[in-house]
Amino acid sequence: MRHFTAHGSAEGLGVSSGGLWVAVGPPGNWPGCDLPQSCPVQTMDPEVSLLLQCPPGGLPKEQVRAELSPAHDRRPLPGGDKAIAAVWESRLQAQPWLFDAPKFRLHSATLVSTDSPGPQLLLRLGLTSYRDFLGTNWASSAAWLRQQGAADWGDKQAYLADPLGVGAVLATTDDFLVFLRRSRQVAEAPGLVDVPGGHPEPQALCPGDSPLHKDLPGDLVVHELFSSVLQEICDERCGQWALTSGIPGPR
Repeated sequence: MRHFTAHGSAEGLGVSSGGLWVAVGPPGNWPGCDLPQSCPVQTMDPEVSLLLQCPPGGLPKEQVRAELSPAHDRRPLPGGDKAIAAVWESRLQAQPWLFDAPKFRLHSATLVSTDSPGPQLLLRLGLTSYRDFLGTNWASSAAWLRQQGAADWGDKQAYLADPLGVGAVLATTDDFLVFLRRSRQVAEAPGLVDVPGGHPEPQALCPGDSPLHKDLPGDLVVHELFSSVLQEICDERCGQWALTSGIPGPR
């Protein structure tokens, strides 16, 4: 799952083999886009598709709302979650530096009408974990889990962790894009080219290994979604570029 940002406006929502992402970008449209319906996303990955695109110009933080509920959590796997534990133990044996942590789960996202000018992006979020992510979305059984979720719940994502991620598309003043190469020690897509990114952290709002939905106010969650991507830029050594380009730092 990836949430792309630069200057903090939400642009769209999509899904890839690794999960879901929200695309956000600078004021203005994506290149070559006049209207949302005229902006097909072209990608080398046939598993990537666009689920939602915000109006031209994107949505500022003030027009994004998060709704936290246990109803938006992943469903327990048929027969229990022992398969997830087995995948995690196997991963730890091969990569003992991995660690588990809570993550926000993206259940759904919709554009809703409000009394204020322009629509509002409503993100329905649950809670999940990095362990569950590797044991569902990145497991060899992921395709079967999607089929089973559709059969059992009418929702092919029902059994998947689907953690919400953040990422940044960084454009330079001389029209270049900033990319990085992923470490070969990471659990996801090792060694591949990527944008700076990671995950917004529930623990940033509620310290501890088991945060509760009721302890995560929606407005603070939205702030974490937007600020965390700026933190990722700094953490992945793109901070100097961000500072010299006038992008505000995390607050």
